[in-house]
Amino acid sequence: EKIVKLYNEYLSKLQSDPSVTKASLNIPEEIDHNKFNLNNLKFDNEIYKYFKNDEAIINLQNEDALLKNLKEAIQYNKHGKWTNLRMFHTAKKNLFVINNLLIWYRPNDNKILPCVTKEYITDLIIKLHTNNHEGIPKVQNRVKKIFYYPSIEFLTSEIISSCPVCQLIKPNIGPNKPRLPNLEVKADYALDHCMGDLTFLQKNDGNVGLFVIIDIASRRCFAEPIRNKTSSEVIKAFKRIIDAQMFGSTIKILRVDNGTEFTSKEFKEFCKSIGTKLTFGNSFSSKSGGLVERLNGTIKQLIKQLTIIPPMKCLLNYLVT
Repeated sequence: EKIVKLYNEYLSKLQSDPSVTKASLNIPEEIDHNKFNLNNLKFDNEIYKYFKNDEAIINLQNEDALLKNLKEAIQYNKHGKWTNLRMFHTAKKNLFVINNLLIWYRPNDNKILPCVTKEYITDLIIKLHTNNHEGIPKVQNRVKKIFYYPSIEFLTSEIISSCPVCQLIKPNIGPNKPRLPNLEVKADYALDHCMGDLTFLQKNDGNVGLFVIIDIASRRCFAEPIRNKTSSEVIKAFKRIIDAQMFGSTIKILRVDNGTEFTSKEFKEFCKSIGTKLTFGNSFSSKSGGLVERLNGTIKQLIKQLTIIPPMKCLLNYLVT
């Protein structure tokens, strides 16, 4: 105590010295408390549409055990540990009791809001929503503008999402629809149903990639190099596959992606001329063509291995083992 007294005397002497400024002593300038005086702030007039006067708000707060404990904690243990009041912890510094009213101070627009009970805020959300069946953001903003409760966002979302009228009328609210079963593409005979695609590799001998086809029934694969990604070049590769690898047989159904080389009028007319029906996969989804996509990956992996280890060495390793 003596040390504190001596220090205060020393500090007062320094402050009385005109040559010493407050900045050099690290003493903050005086704050305009009128601007931040909560006693000078008033509730929004809209609040009195729901409460006759401030006394009605006080009565509501005093009848609720949780808010009553919160009031006592703010008045007598503001900076201490709050037991069973964890939900108010983040708002602790902005909670005050003014004239026996429990209020929450909103600093961004210098407003004070009365704290209300969970039951009251729940009834209010239901009442506001059932009037016009407004969405979650609109009701939430209206409630947060005039009252404070820690979990207004959660309560609003839960109540409106559970509205039976909205679930029947509004498509984006309500329980998730049952997931559709996965459909598997099947074929009973060879060349009944095939999948085609382009896979691009490092340019070699003027070729930029391969036109590949896989038969769903037999899992047999066909491939021909292409020099560019045009419909005419793909048609040439397709003809070579039919003549040299399929021995003149044609595919009944060919599934391809939505690339311009396949969706062009030229490619469609060619497929029609040879009796092949074209089907297309979903845009931006490779899952529907998983079989041919895996084939592309296998081809690239095999080519990569062949460039690392010469074919003759692979054979020698096999013979040794």
